[in-house]
Formats: sequence, structure tokens, C-alpha cells
Amino acid sequence: MRIKNKIIITALIVILSFIALIKINHHNSIKNIEFKTINGSILDLQSLKGKPALISFWSTDCKSCIEEIPHLIELHEKYAKHGFRIIAVAMEYTPPNQVVTMSEAKQLPYSIVLDPDAAIAHHFGDIRLTPTTFLINPAGEIEKKIVGSFNQHEIMQKLDTWLIP
Repeated sequence: MRIKNKIIITALIVILSFIALIKINHHNSIKNIEFKTINGSILDLQSLKGKPALISFWSTDCKSCIEEIPHLIELHEKYAKHGFRIIAVAMEYTPPNQVVTMSEAKQLPYSIVLDPDAAIAHHFGDIRLTPTTFLINPAGEIEKKIVGSFNQHEIMQKLDTWLIP
């Protein structure tokens, strides 16, 4: 009897995990939210609708986040002229002066946003790990959520499909 119960419980866990995985990878519309950049401009997700975007949660003390910067710059340089936006959201524990200093030192060409009260991280599902990246499709839906470093080639393939005729 105990073995049968363990098998049933294991099967339920596997089924629930599979359902959760499908929901995570399925396109999810996101509610509108405003972003205030370190330069003082205001962006909102609704204004980005019709074009893809990449939302990257990062920190100045995250090695993987720093390693992604050249890839983000390359994506920006190749696709921004087609309407693609990158919004890099600095986690609430990252000192704002470090964000500004790094942004200036690395000449980051994309939008940098502070999230001092973690409202943006909460809006995207209580993000805690960095880097966490969301690829938003032109319909304004989450196409892909990536925890850890993203695959630049995979992102470029999607962007080419959406933006390059």
C-alpha cells in the first residue's frame, strides 16, 4: 500500500510540474507597467506593443549579468532601428550610484531602469535571480523567460523572424 501511495504522489508531482512548465513557456500577456529610466524618461509596456522588447533583470555585482552586456549592446545596435527595445532593470539591492556609474562606464545604449522598491520585479513574478530575461513578442506577450544567461543566437533568430523582412 505504501509503495502504491508513493507512486501516485510521484505521478501527481510529475503531472503538476509538467503543467507548470507548459504555463511558464506558454505566451502570457503582461499587464502594463511604467519604467522610469535613469535618464528620467518614462516607458510603458503598452507603448512598446507592436514591436518586440527584451526586459533584463540584472545587478552590478552579478558576473553573468556583466558578461551579457556586450550581447545586449550588439542586440541593441542590430535591432533598435527596427523598433526593438531593451530595458535593463537593476534589482532593488543594487545601489543606484553603481548602476549609473556602470551605465556610463560601459556606455550602455539601451534603457536602464532602477527598481528600488522591487515593484517591477514583483510585476514580473517576484524575480530574485539575476540575470533573468524576458523576451516580449510584438503582441506584447512573454515569448520566453530565461533564468541565467540567455542564448544570443536564439534571441536573434526570433528577432529576425519578427523584424527583418
